[in-house]
Amino acid sequence: MTTAQRPTPLVIDFLAEIAHPWCVINLITLERALMSLRNEVRAEIQFQPFELSPKLGPEGETVAEGLARRLQWTASQALDNQMAAQARARAIGIEYTANPERRLWNTFDAHRLMRWAGRQNAARALYLALAEAGANRGENLSSREVLARIAGEAGLDAAGAYAVLASDQFADEVRTIEVHYRKLLVFEVPTLVVNGKHRINGAVNYDAMVSGLRQIAALPA
Repeated sequence: MTTAQRPTPLVIDFLAEIAHPWCVINLITLERALMSLRNEVRAEIQFQPFELSPKLGPEGETVAEGLARRLQWTASQALDNQMAAQARARAIGIEYTANPERRLWNTFDAHRLMRWAGRQNAARALYLALAEAGANRGENLSSREVLARIAGEAGLDAAGAYAVLASDQFADEVRTIEVHYRKLLVFEVPTLVVNGKHRINGAVNYDAMVSGLRQIAALPA
C-alpha cells in the first residue's frame, strides 16, 4: 500500500503594478494553473508592490508615453502590445479594452493601500477592483479619494482606507520591498518569485505556467 504524496508547498510572490493589464492576465492564469495542480502543490500567493514609474508626477502619462520612456517603444509597438493584451484578456474571460492613450498615474499610495488590504486577507479583491477602475474606467489611481472609494467597492472600509492614505502607514514597508526586488534585478512586471528564489518572468500562457510551477515544485527544497 502506498502513501499518497503530499502537495508541495509553494510561496509565490506576485510582483505586480496596479492596473497593469498583463499583471491581471498573469494573476488569473496563475490561479487557473494552481487549480489544475491542486493535488501537486499547495500555494500561498503574496501580493508584492512594484512601481514601474516611481517618479511619475501628478500629471501622469499615457500608456504609450510610458512605454516610449521606459522601453523606447514606438506608438505602433505600444498599440500592438495593447491589442495583444486585449486579445489575451478576452481569451481568459477578462474584459480589457486596448487604449494606448489611457492615462497612468503614480501608484505609490495604491500599493500602500494594498498592504493594508493584505492585513485583512483582501489584497486580491482590492487588486482586481483597482485594475478594473484604472485599466477599464481610466480612473486616477493617485487620488486618495478615488482609492478610498474603490476600497469601499471592494468590500473594505472606505473611511479606514482614507485614514491609511492620509497617513504614512506602510510607506517604508512598500519602499523596502521594492528596493529588495530591484536588488534582485527585477525591473519589469509581471514577475513571480517562488519560494524566494525561482522566477517565472512575464505573462506566460497557461501551459507554460503549469509547466514552470511543476518544475519548481520538483526541485529540492
